[in-house]
Amino acid sequence: ENGATQKQRKNKKNFMKEFHKIMEMSDIILEVLDARDPESCRCREAELLISGMKGEKKLIFVLNKIDMVPLPIVYAWKQHLEKEYAVVLLKSNTQRQTTNYGENKLFQNSVKKNPELVDDMIKSGKSLGTHKLLELIKNYSREGNTKKAVTVGVIGYPNVGKSSVINSLKRKRAAAVSSRAGFTKNLQEIEIDSKVKIVDSPGVI
Repeated sequence: ENGATQKQRKNKKNFMKEFHKIMEMSDIILEVLDARDPESCRCREAELLISGMKGEKKLIFVLNKIDMVPLPIVYAWKQHLEKEYAVVLLKSNTQRQTTNYGENKLFQNSVKKNPELVDDMIKSGKSLGTHKLLELIKNYSREGNTKKAVTVGVIGYPNVGKSSVINSLKRKRAAAVSSRAGFTKNLQEIEIDSKVKIVDSPGVI
């Protein structure tokens, strides 16, 4: 209607079809937000869509790139966002190797007990917060005393770090990463362990 070519209309239709497929097949959805400006990269239409879908789908905000923002601001955003959904603070792994990614599991406890250690952790190439995120995913997957296998969808605008978050959870380069917007073109499924499978998506544009 606004001058879009036939190819553009077809691409948008295909994109929306894949996007809805992610929503339907996922038990848990991670919405990755850039900690530098979380509100502007929220997709409220997607959040509304998820809340209206059948089944008890869980939505988790992943506040990524916390190393690029002063920590008091990060905590203020966390407090604000968790009024609506669960929030996990995260810094993706920046190590250059393709496997054996490291993780600082002490981060969550050190924030209050040893704040002087936090600065060194944030400056390191290891990820922060992935242990907490996986723990929350597995808590959501419990049915009584048993854990069921779950599919986790990952959504977010281009360049918020969706693929980097997945790689940090997998602890190796499982999803393609690029600084170019829209680099992830098709759905890809990645097995984190026997109980958790992640679906990566193109950006929500």
